[in-house]
Amino acid sequence: MQDLAGWDRMITKASLNLKFLGVGNSIDEIMRSLKGDGSLTLGKGEVRGLDIAGMLRRLDTSYVGEGQKTIFDGIAGTFTILDGNLTTSDLSLVAPYLTASGAGASGWGTAISTCGCARPPSRETVRAPAA
Repeated sequence: MQDLAGWDRMITKASLNLKFLGVGNSIDEIMRSLKGDGSLTLGKGEVRGLDIAGMLRRLDTSYVGEGQKTIFDGIAGTFTILDGNLTTSDLSLVAPYLTASGAGASGWGTAISTCGCARPPSRETVRAPAA
């Protein structure tokens, strides 16, 4: 992430597959015509400055803490793009104290809309998405 976006709060290895096409005579026409699909898989890693387990333990979503981090076993999801709108229905996060799933959508020039569900992992072995 540091090399791609100058962002060093996430440490992981990632795999991104992306296939899309857009045509038009302006940026707006191209963006609104986009169609395709893709997938994103993040292997084991951490997000610095965000302690989800600490937030849950304290029941305080504003909890961050100096040097805090969220360790995860994997994050994955697939998405489709149609008429410039990206949608996903299978986002997943697997972490030592939490598993979460989600879905969402974002269109050209619109806010991201998401919904999700989080739960403690079962006593059985939790498997991370394949890297």
